[in-house]
Amino acid sequence: MKAATMAKLKSASSQYREERDLPDTGCVVWHKGIICGWSSTTTPEGWLPGCIGVWETGEVGVATGGDMQAGAVEWVRVESEVAA
Repeated sequence: MKAATMAKLKSASSQYREERDLPDTGCVVWHKGIICGWSSTTTPEGWLPGCIGVWETGEVGVATGGDMQAGAVEWVRVESEVAA
């Protein structure tokens, strides 16, 4: 993921938390470029594969595996691309 994209996700997620007075735990979940919710748990089963989670720590992960009915199987950490 490009560093600029990652920065935008983190910034928008932080703003989402603040606007809704959410706790500084859990993750803001994105799907197809739109924030679709917040989760206090780290379990991926409630989210579709391909969703992006942005944690309060700044970590970003993609929900992978599974299917549309059962949800994702795991979160895979995403690293940002750094320009050389």
